[in-house]
Amino acid sequence: MTYLRDAHRLPLRALLTELGALALIWGGEWFHVEAYAFPACCALIGVSVFRRWRASVPFDRLWLALNGTALGFGIMDMTLRAQLSPDIFAALCATLLAALFLSGSFWRVPMIQLLAEQRTGQMFDRGNPTLLRFFRVYTLIWAGYFSLRALTLLLMSLQTQDVLTEQIGLKLSLLIMILLSFRGPALYRLYQRAHPAL
Repeated sequence: MTYLRDAHRLPLRALLTELGALALIWGGEWFHVEAYAFPACCALIGVSVFRRWRASVPFDRLWLALNGTALGFGIMDMTLRAQLSPDIFAALCATLLAALFLSGSFWRVPMIQLLAEQRTGQMFDRGNPTLLRFFRVYTLIWAGYFSLRALTLLLMSLQTQDVLTEQIGLKLSLLIMILLSFRGPALYRLYQRAHPAL
């Protein structure tokens, strides 16, 4: 595997550049400091824009998609949150993320693969059809997860609030999905065993 040639030499820094604004919005949601999260998100995106412009680094599809989604969340928070129930608003956000991952599964290089390359600082073998299919399927799994999450939140909005399920169950499911993403090599080997002919 060859190393990525990018202005962001450190894998962690590269990943934070792509996910930082979105992480700020999520963090604000989790810790109930939404009023501070959106200004911080805008500031972080502004710094990233300046750094990329100064280093002549192009604004790739992944950067645009993730930071555009973060801005979309922030705008939705300011304009829609007060008009919707918490569950309906959360379902709308989950639907937006499902749409993001669904579209990312159709990119020439799937979105999850681009994120994995940023995290490791390495470019994977993009000529390997099995590897490409694995990342495409895994991106679709993320789309399915957020679709199911949106449906669950919609159903919860029609019933008596279950604080334990909402505050612990849903957040735990997201944490599990994120942790599984750091087990990429093991998941890929499992995929190869399940599809030996591919």
